[in-house]
Amino acid sequence: MPEIAEKDLHLLFELGSLGRLKRNYALHPEAPSVAAHSHRVAFIALMLAKLEQADMHKTLYMALTHDIPETRTGDLTLFQEPYVQKDELKAVGDMFSESIFSEIIDIFKEYEDRETLEAQVVKDADVIAAEMEMMELEELGFRYPSYWAEERKGMKDRLRTESGKKLHALIKETCPYAWMKRNPNSYHQGTYGK
Repeated sequence: MPEIAEKDLHLLFELGSLGRLKRNYALHPEAPSVAAHSHRVAFIALMLAKLEQADMHKTLYMALTHDIPETRTGDLTLFQEPYVQKDELKAVGDMFSESIFSEIIDIFKEYEDRETLEAQVVKDADVIAAEMEMMELEELGFRYPSYWAEERKGMKDRLRTESGKKLHALIKETCPYAWMKRNPNSYHQGTYGK
């Protein structure tokens, strides 16, 4: 049985910081945290993995870790990226080498290379999750996503899997809050306002 090292304990606390780190691309206080984004990406990736018949275990591992280096590099806006050189592979290596999760280094490399079906599925899930986040911010009245509407149309061309393309098209036609109205609620049960 492997031992739990002090580095592993520190890593668990570091990973928790993703819940406090906001996604910065949207420049909005209501933008989700990196942890919330990664959680959604994991479920989208699992859905796409089932549809594409990809390895579910590897896909989930990759999806959960795709933005992990942001604890050290931050989540740069598209305005900051041209001026900053971040080394995510070094961050992942420093975080996970000699830890109980050392295999994440190779999984992260595979994701960055985008050559395997699992890596393509996870990148599609990442793109779709970002689009969903923008749609939710639009529904809250934030105008930034509509400013980028033309560029966002081109995101579908970056999707690599057929399932990702289909899911993206369906997402674009769905109201982000329709799930509230369709599911059981006190209004439909006749108890709202009583």
